[in-house]
Amino acid sequence: MEMHRRIHLELRNRTPSDVRELVLDNCRADEGKIKGLTADFVNLEFLSLINVGLLSVSNLPKLGKVKKKMRMKKKMMMVCPLFICYLLSL
Repeated sequence: MEMHRRIHLELRNRTPSDVRELVLDNCRADEGKIKGLTADFVNLEFLSLINVGLLSVSNLPKLGKVKKKMRMKKKMMMVCPLFICYLLSL
């Protein structure tokens, strides 16, 4: 399933500003890019993009509330902005 279609299904008759969690795992990123995710998701706190085939995050909109939790040694949790976590994982 294409990413923009999956986003439409995940909305479930809500507006993008009402969404706090968006799981897009295993959907297809057209041309390796994020499509359908806009800056209208102003309250989005959790975004999962596992196994979507991303090649670029250049068109990722600014989502100021999104945080990524990373498991670290000794079961500590580290919370950091999504962009920083992406750079750390490269």
